[in-house]
Amino acid sequence: MLLVLIFASKLIVMPIAKAHRKQKEFITSASHELKTPITVIRADADILLMDNPDNEWIEDIKKQAENLTAMTNSLVSLARMDERNGHIKRISFPVSDLAEEAVHSYNALALDSGKHFTYDITPDLTCCGDASSVWQLFTILLDNAFKYSSVKGNIDFKLSSSGNYIVLIVSNDVDNIDKNLTDRMFDRFYRADSTSAKITGYGLGLSIAKAIVSEHNGSIKAKMDGSHRIIIKAQLHIK
Repeated sequence: MLLVLIFASKLIVMPIAKAHRKQKEFITSASHELKTPITVIRADADILLMDNPDNEWIEDIKKQAENLTAMTNSLVSLARMDERNGHIKRISFPVSDLAEEAVHSYNALALDSGKHFTYDITPDLTCCGDASSVWQLFTILLDNAFKYSSVKGNIDFKLSSSGNYIVLIVSNDVDNIDKNLTDRMFDRFYRADSTSAKITGYGLGLSIAKAIVSEHNGSIKAKMDGSHRIIIKAQLHIK
């Protein structure tokens, strides 16, 4: 009976695994195929703007091509993470210094947008993993906080350690938002109806953040603090 159950379970899982593999192959292939025509469109738009510097239609073409480039790069990042399947080259790096560098680059944005940005980084913390991916994690969460925070809202960034984990908490004020949003925030291509029409995006940033955290044997979750503040907490395994 046990052998029959094992054989039956394999038959059930096989189509799902095959579909998932084909989905990853499609995303990888489509992303790479899109890169060349988008690059050509951007280059052509730049040339046309030289002769027509005030043409709003050409400006719009260039802007949309840049948006497509950003989306394609995000798809490529996700595809590469899927292919790595959690296998990354782990090197010890000063994560506190990396965080300091990341937050300092957002000071000017905070001043320009009139938002109150604070950060609290425990010094001399180290992490074993991929520094470029962790940098990407910092920027994704900070971009997300600045993009979706309320006008003149508060944004907080905190990096500390707890046991064998580096703990990152990014929180920001928001306008009224559905409390069920946090259940789907990390799904690929998901965007809340209340923000999708107002703010440009593709619903891939937090999916990439989740994949980065997973590669570092950690966890990430979001929760609402009342109805006007959202908190995202990520934990990365130190070793």
